[in-house]
Amino acid sequence: MSDRYRRFILVAMFLLSASCGGNSSPTAPSDPASATVTSLTVILLAVGNDYQALATARLSDGTPVDVTETATWSTSDSAVATVDATGYVTSVADGTVNVIATYQGVTEQAALTVQLALISTVTDLTITDLTVGTGAEATVGSSVTVIYEGWLYDAGQPDNKGYLFDTSPGQGFTFVLGLGQVISGWDQGVSGMRVGGERRLIIPPDMAYGSTGAGRLIPPNATLVFDIILVSVY
Repeated sequence: MSDRYRRFILVAMFLLSASCGGNSSPTAPSDPASATVTSLTVILLAVGNDYQALATARLSDGTPVDVTETATWSTSDSAVATVDATGYVTSVADGTVNVIATYQGVTEQAALTVQLALISTVTDLTITDLTVGTGAEATVGSSVTVIYEGWLYDAGQPDNKGYLFDTSPGQGFTFVLGLGQVISGWDQGVSGMRVGGERRLIIPPDMAYGSTGAGRLIPPNATLVFDIILVSVY
């Protein structure tokens, strides 16, 4: 399995209508290759100019199984976009194309509109105060608790919010500001907030996860958008 695929493989959160940030995952049968496939779902995630296609098969017993790496991939127009064996879609030119997956005789597709001009390169940290707080100030060395949501940057979406890849746990997330416990975009972007305030951060790749990405959902060289509420400072 390629490193790039590992970064993008999703689980049943897309297919089981779980809330974003949930921890649901598909339970595969002991021998999914021998089970009957009743349907196939294809989802596309924006990765800058490109996309990662993800395929999930639903078996006759209702079990969802990720088949992204084992499906056969193609596109309806290679002049607009191409797709490799792992489902990674490379945009070629503006236009509309279908990304097609076939697994055990079942075929499904997802429509994709390529608009290269909408993709912007972000190089600087952008800080926008949505609400100015009136409580204690977050300074370097203080422990802060925040509530947040994080999206992949997509210039074609409202507020540049693409795929929602993370939300804070119910009790919020606590860290010590300015000590490198979080990405540098957070260390700089949260500094100066006051309790009760809300900020939107647009964080370039070199202040986020750089050329390696992070986990399953943040690709290499990803610009990130965060809405952050400062809950407490101590």
